Amino acid sequence: MIHFTPRTYTLSLAFAASALALFTVVTAGGAEYVGALGRHRSAPPAACGDNMVVAPEECEDGNVRDGDGCSRLCMREYCGDGKISRYEQCDDRNSRDGDGCSASCRREFCGDAITQKNEECDDGNIGSGDGCTSRCVTEACGNGREDGGEQCDDGNLLDGDGCSTFCILETVVCGNGVVDFHEQCDDGNPHSNDGCSATCRTEWCGDGIRQWSEQCDDGDKVNNDFCGNDCRTPVCGDGMVGGGEECDDGNGVSGDGCSMSCTTENVCGNGRLDRSEDCDDGNRVDGDGCTSGCRSELCGNGKVEAPEMCDDGNNVDNDGCTARCLREARCKPGERCKNSSVAR
Repeated sequence: MIHFTPRTYTLSLAFAASALALFTVVTAGGAEYVGALGRHRSAPPAACGDNMVVAPEECEDGNVRDGDGCSRLCMREYCGDGKISRYEQCDDRNSRDGDGCSASCRREFCGDAITQKNEECDDGNIGSGDGCTSRCVTEACGNGREDGGEQCDDGNLLDGDGCSTFCILETVVCGNGVVDFHEQCDDGNPHSNDGCSATCRTEWCGDGIRQWSEQCDDGDKVNNDFCGNDCRTPVCGDGMVGGGEECDDGNGVSGDGCSMSCTTENVCGNGRLDRSEDCDDGNRVDGDGCTSGCRSELCGNGKVEAPEMCDDGNNVDNDGCTARCLREARCKPGERCKNSSVAR
């Protein structure tokens, strides 16, 4: 076989048994067969772009351009093939939504009016304050997020805590009759001394603030200091010991153990053992063990106290005063005296 490499012709001489084809002339446009029946042309080889689908072609659109549904290699172009065609915005090699590229090869983004699986809403814009935020999150008062149009959002729909049920900042006004957050009370007026102060704090005895109805308020629970637990200043005669008083028997009378100036009195016979008293049996009678001067009655103390006849400071007989403080008669040793004591 002889081959002519130039573009013009390739001449093939073949000896064949068939009389129909003596030799074949192959050109760029196809093949021409020359034989006994004459000269004729065969079909050219398959070429992409010739408008004829010939294997291994999948499509044929008469051109060799990509992006029009049939590639320059005559392969079908489709969403999900990983190649971005003319009509595609993206192609991530799958046909799933919600991953940034939709099943129709359109870009997915907040504001495309399509609610993706990672979005709570999508109203077709990226503005907030219209029910759907610029991040495609549902706007609602009480969700704990300060969305567009909200002044605050504390995660609830309650008034009186600084953020209202409409997510508007609450202005705290003491005296408006509404107990707002951080107020202890609000009685509808800006005055103190009525149980609710001008700063809307509860007033009580012991809070350290003197109200109009209190004589004092030292803020403690000590009752015997200069301010009682009832917020009254101690007064001698009020029955309560306080403010430097030694005693307070509820009256302004002296001579009963507590003077009119509330100092302790040494009064014999008041039944209390006061300073300088040996005893106090509640009376001022001698001869009952406690004298009228609140001294212990005791034979041998050197003091003649009723019913003693003598008291020589001892409890010895035969010295003129017996051990029972009776006078002894003078008698000779060995004689029995009239008082039955025997002289020695």
